[in-house]
Amino acid sequence: LLIASALTLTACHSQLQPPTERLAGTWSSSYDGTVIQLIAEGDDSGAYVVRAADAPMELVSGTFTATQTDIVFADTNGPCADTNCRYQYAVLSTALQFDDGTDDCEPRHAILTGGSWVRVFSPDPVADGESDRR
Repeated sequence: LLIASALTLTACHSQLQPPTERLAGTWSSSYDGTVIQLIAEGDDSGAYVVRAADAPMELVSGTFTATQTDIVFADTNGPCADTNCRYQYAVLSTALQFDDGTDDCEPRHAILTGGSWVRVFSPDPVADGESDRR
């Protein structure tokens, strides 16, 4: 129900910002403290770097594509290297939530869906104040 409500809000806000601008920034997992930095490289694509809470010296990186409601991650290294996954997502103010999605890599799935993600840094200060609260 949370995802469905958030998707409705996301669709309403979608005309204001491209998906990667809404997602861009540094996010921390409420599940285990993992940190992901999403970097916009276009309106619907970007790159990311992940620092897992249990292995802070090992970085996982990759690319992503996003629509207003879906995101596809493609890890280029780490335990899920050369695998893609697709999740629906919702951004509500400074929180990011992923649904169960389609992912054959269990470690990535557990981290992404284990809890919500809190924005700890935004490249655009307006993004923090104007996310999908409308």
